[in-house]
Amino acid sequence: MTNRSPVAGVVVLASLVLIGVGLRGTTAQEGDPLLRRWVGNHLNAPLFLDFYADSMLHVVHGSGLGRREFAVDFWFTWDSLYAVGDTTFSLRYRAVYDKLIIETGEGRTVTMSRQDRLARPIHGLWVTDPIDERRIQLRLNRGGTALWRTSPGGSWQRGDWDKTGRGLAFIWADSSEWHGFYDAPTEDVNGRVGGDQILFEAIPPTGGIAIFRRRIR
Repeated sequence: MTNRSPVAGVVVLASLVLIGVGLRGTTAQEGDPLLRRWVGNHLNAPLFLDFYADSMLHVVHGSGLGRREFAVDFWFTWDSLYAVGDTTFSLRYRAVYDKLIIETGEGRTVTMSRQDRLARPIHGLWVTDPIDERRIQLRLNRGGTALWRTSPGGSWQRGDWDKTGRGLAFIWADSSEWHGFYDAPTEDVNGRVGGDQILFEAIPPTGGIAIFRRRIR
């Protein structure tokens, strides 16, 4: 059974026409112009299309209690893009300068502009690589609250977080503190993207350096 996209009227199965950022080839490659973060406005609410690496698309529509989001795997041909995940859809596209112009099934047109990857929100779930068959999960919530736990089996520990520049400070319910920094996304001359991780020199759960990577799903 196919789920309807949470972005009502924007990503609808086989009904979306994309008239922007043309690409050629059968699979996405680092450096392709589509692999960006795009921002627009649809039905008086913000719409974000965020392409991660060469196979995942994160879609967010709305804000506050009306915010809806989902993540999908994607691939494309020279004129079509296909996505499977939290929902399933396909769309067609072709190049029009630097803009991403989408036409919905209702005939609405949304013009989307590129947004720097630094604009990606830092809140959400971050996870370390396995450490002795365990991972450390860190969740940054809107409003300055945070949670962490070891996985599998650990219980969530609550606290607060704050960000100054790239520096991050956490104070947990047991009065312990973590201090680290956000290594923001970077892009080299070939379009390869690095960074987008949270680094700690030492935290008690690991006893040493910890690198947290963003987890969308």
